[in-house]
Amino acid sequence: MIADFFGGVVHSLELVSPFLLVALFVMHLVEGRQRRTHIRVIGENVELIKASTELLDRRSYELAILQGVKTSEKRVFCYWHSLHPVVQSDNYKEINKSLIAKTKGGRVTVKVVIASDPSRIAPAYELVKEGVDVSFKNSLTVSDLRFSLFDDQICVFGVPESSVPDGKPSRFGFDISSRKLNALLAEHFDAEINDDIYGFFDFVALHCEEALNEPTNTIAMVTEQLRVDDWVIEKACPDQFKKKREEEKKEETEAAKREEEAKKKKEENE
Repeated sequence: MIADFFGGVVHSLELVSPFLLVALFVMHLVEGRQRRTHIRVIGENVELIKASTELLDRRSYELAILQGVKTSEKRVFCYWHSLHPVVQSDNYKEINKSLIAKTKGGRVTVKVVIASDPSRIAPAYELVKEGVDVSFKNSLTVSDLRFSLFDDQICVFGVPESSVPDGKPSRFGFDISSRKLNALLAEHFDAEINDDIYGFFDFVALHCEEALNEPTNTIAMVTEQLRVDDWVIEKACPDQFKKKREEEKKEETEAAKREEEAKKKKEENE
């Protein structure tokens, strides 16, 4: 039986797969490129892992993540391909609330890494505005094996079905209790957040600078497109925001002037 947070049953990784057992014995000896190679091997052998464990359905997978966040006392590392708006699921709402609560509590390190896609900006903003550390990565090296690490033992994996296009929610998952695997993935996580990564406002800037330079675009149009508040655009692109705001105020003044002139002209003709 796979690890069951709610029933208190924990299934050790050493009982899950001989392949992973052998790999983990040498993991601690490898660094840098070799370490990433072993990570990729785990990702490439996800079918073996799936065959050796009892898969969690989507709801159970989400609940495993929620329980992991709620019970964490030291760290929560989330290496996900995507985030989802809280309106999409009550579980997402509860996961977000727990991530925010752990962040604000100050005793748990919370970090979330997701794929660099502008559609992720809005759900990331739900967390960022409450202080959660969310970063965007151009290429997730194990995007088919999304994982969450809780403290120094629990690992929860999300595994999309092969028929589901990349970027869609994981249909299934599994959870494993293993300090060795947790440590390996934590090391991988630390390396990944220092390479090819964008902070939230830097990533927003990539998508708002060009948009604000378009004469026909307004600040309201850009904020609606990215689904963030004005202050986010102002912080991410201060120069372009200031220029666009001045242009909009000038246009508003000129429009009011034209309207007043038209009104006077109408009164004179009457």
